[in-house]
Amino acid sequence: MKALKKVIKDIGLRLTTIFIIIFTLSFSSLILSFPIKWLWNYVIPPIFNLPKITYYQSLALFILSGLLIKNTLTVNKKED
Repeated sequence: MKALKKVIKDIGLRLTTIFIIIFTLSFSSLILSFPIKWLWNYVIPPIFNLPKITYYQSLALFILSGLLIKNTLTVNKKED
């Protein structure tokens, strides 16, 4: 009986953790995509005569830029 309660508690903890991770990623992508949309719609259409973009297009630009421009900074340790 105690083992079953422990398993149920462990499953609940894992589901809570997964929910928190999904919520955090969704919220951060929402927060980070809106500035891209606003900046694009403010700067690009008047200069280059391109159309305005939607939220989902700005999210795609955010993901694409993250894939193309990664921070690959590495620190080399000097061996004595």
